[in-house]
Amino acid sequence: MRSCKPITIRMMVLALAYCWVLLFSFKGQAQNPPPKQNQPDDVIRVNAELIQTGVMVLDKKGRFVDGLQREQFELSVEGRPQPITFFEQVKAGSAKERARLASLTGKSAAGKSNESSSLDSQGRTIVFFIDDLHLSLDSLGRTRKTLAHFIENEMNPEDLVAIASTSGDIGFLQQFTDSKPVLRAAAGRLTHHSYNVRDMTRETTPMTEFMALTIERRDDPGVLQFYVEECLKAAPPRYTRRACEVEVINRARLILLQAASVILNTYTSLESLIHSTAQLPGRKLVFFISDGFLLDTGPRNADPRGKISRITDEALRAGVVIYTIDARGLFSGQLDATNNVPVDTYGRLESASLRETPASQDALNALAGDTGGRALRNQNFFDKWISKVLEETSNYYLLAWRPNTEEQTGSDFKNISARVTGHPEFTVRLPRGFRRGNPAPTQQPMAAVDVPAKPHRDLQEGLSSLYPRREMPLSLSVVYLDTPEHGPVLTASVRVANDALSYEGVVGKEVAAVDVVGVVVSDRGKPAGTFQTRLNISAPASNSTGQ
Repeated sequence: MRSCKPITIRMMVLALAYCWVLLFSFKGQAQNPPPKQNQPDDVIRVNAELIQTGVMVLDKKGRFVDGLQREQFELSVEGRPQPITFFEQVKAGSAKERARLASLTGKSAAGKSNESSSLDSQGRTIVFFIDDLHLSLDSLGRTRKTLAHFIENEMNPEDLVAIASTSGDIGFLQQFTDSKPVLRAAAGRLTHHSYNVRDMTRETTPMTEFMALTIERRDDPGVLQFYVEECLKAAPPRYTRRACEVEVINRARLILLQAASVILNTYTSLESLIHSTAQLPGRKLVFFISDGFLLDTGPRNADPRGKISRITDEALRAGVVIYTIDARGLFSGQLDATNNVPVDTYGRLESASLRETPASQDALNALAGDTGGRALRNQNFFDKWISKVLEETSNYYLLAWRPNTEEQTGSDFKNISARVTGHPEFTVRLPRGFRRGNPAPTQQPMAAVDVPAKPHRDLQEGLSSLYPRREMPLSLSVVYLDTPEHGPVLTASVRVANDALSYEGVVGKEVAAVDVVGVVVSDRGKPAGTFQTRLNISAPASNSTGQ
């Protein structure tokens, strides 16, 4: 066992520090690599990719339909029937679910029962993703109340729960845990972020993103006319109408540009979160809480539908179902104390105002519907709805299938659908589609590929992940000591099995190079210290099993 260098932590009563250590072995592969064999000229390629999806079947009263069989389901890809390779009804969070998913993905579940980590316990896997970049102060209060109710009344001891946010303010508390105190602390990190897109507009004639989109598309002349006339009222005497039109149009485009940037940040954070949950077995529920945003920000900005398709594909592969909540609850959209809607005595904005609320919910509807979930809107009872979702998703049908035609092997998004034969009254929920081929990773320039810097990148990825990375089996021991020389000291010890390393060199003198990188952070996620060292570990004797 090798101890890291002690690091003094001051004011430990006020700040709790965590020590994270990752080990990376770069050098050495197999000691005796197998000889290369001659390959035949004709190679037979077999498509072994298995796509699996959870399917919910509900009756007219919203209750799960139990006891359905494989032959009752019809699965279609791009409207063409698709044979079902594997079918079973499973219970979310059960050992049976984990074993079935492990067998389908080819990953062994052996040894899981011997691990003491709570991350391997049976239970539900739930994420609350808070879009705090699109959340008013009033909505933030409702969100905190909803989280508190779930933690205190709905969370089971075996559940794994994570609270994440678009802004990343939660820091290191943004992780899967079964600890209620950790989740309470994570919820307490949520803060209100002023929405700069609206702050840049004039107070007398505020322009929302939807009004800006209407002007950009020119699909409602009354909206442009209203803002042009308001511009003329405040303009100098010789300011022309044409000049006001240009000013209003430029203002709308600037608003849409900023809105698109914030929306892209939200999508990117959500996609990264879904990708990190893929390491966890079983199906995951993500409750996406937001005040809503536009699905489309105009022809001058990137089409967000492609981003939603990638999120849908990532959700299907990670076993994630998204349930969205409009945190505004029940609201009218008219002028009141909580918003800033321009007043138009001639009614030119009335039509656009009526269409604005549904437009702000389109993205939430798409994220939920495309991943097999549901969207809650125009309701104030978040707690009851979450309880209902948790109950109805406790059981589901697992369908697995293989794309078997050339048409299904492209990189375009493929739509999938399913129905229960003979029961048109049943509602079937499942992800809307998938991408068979993923784009190749962007090649980094040679100057950016720096081997010594790789441990830092891997460390950063490991620290930001919701789930611990386990490429190399490690055991970490952290002890607080009150020493007379330095006061409170945090000592971390790491152990790694010899057979987990790769060795190279002359027979009898094989060595494995291991980089040990660590960082100490406060409970606010601020770095307090770092360390790095390289260890050259000699290969053990053939009859040794030491560590």
